[in-house]
Amino acid sequence: MVNSVKLLLFAFVVCIGFGKTTLFAQTQAATAAGVEQKPRLNAFKTAPLGPMVGNWGITYERGQVFKDHISLEVNVGYKSAPLLFGGLLNDAGAGMSGFYINAGPKIYFGKQEFYIPGMVRTHPMFGWYFKPEVGVRHIAYSSDSSSDVKSTAARLVFNIGKQWISNNFVFELYTGVGYAYRNYQGEGDFLEEVKDEINENFPITAQGGIRLGFLSK
Repeated sequence: MVNSVKLLLFAFVVCIGFGKTTLFAQTQAATAAGVEQKPRLNAFKTAPLGPMVGNWGITYERGQVFKDHISLEVNVGYKSAPLLFGGLLNDAGAGMSGFYINAGPKIYFGKQEFYIPGMVRTHPMFGWYFKPEVGVRHIAYSSDSSSDVKSTAARLVFNIGKQWISNNFVFELYTGVGYAYRNYQGEGDFLEEVKDEINENFPITAQGGIRLGFLSK
C-alpha cells in the first residue's frame, strides 16, 4: 500500500514537472518568436519598381490606429520622368518634376496566421487588406521650345492587397482602381501634346506594385 502511494506521488510529481517543462518550452518559443512582446506597429516601405514610372517615394504605415485590424498608411514622394516608357518626354527632350501624397486606412480581413492556433496572431498588419485612399499630385512638364505645363490631380482609389511580415521584414503586393480629376495650366501645342500623349484626360486611374520595408518601434 505504501509503495503504491509512493508510486502515485512520484507519478504526480513527474506529471507536474513535465507540464511545467512543456509550458516553459512553449513560453520560450513564443517569446523567441516575439509573440509575448508588444508588436512593432511602425512600418517604413518603398517601391523598388517605382522609379521605372517616375515615382520616388516612401510609405509609412501605423498599425492599430482605429481598431486592432485597421491601420493608417501615408505615401509621399517625388515625381520625375519615368526611367522606362517615357514616350513624349523622351521624344521631345522634355522633362517633368513634381510631388504626390496619398493616404488612407488599411482594413485587414480574412483568415490570419497564428503562432499558437486560437491564441496569438502573427502580426496585426499581416494578411489581406482593403484600402480606400485619397491622393493629390502636382507635376510640371517642361520643354525648351515651349512654356511649362502644370498638372494638378486629385483622386480616389480602392486598393486590395496582401502584406507579409517576417522577422521585422515587410513584403507587400497591391493593386487598385479609382477615379481621378485633373486640371491643366498651360498653352500652345505642348499642352495638347502632353494631354494627348500621356492620356491623362481619362478619368479612370489604376495602380499596382510591390513594396519592401521593415518594422520599427
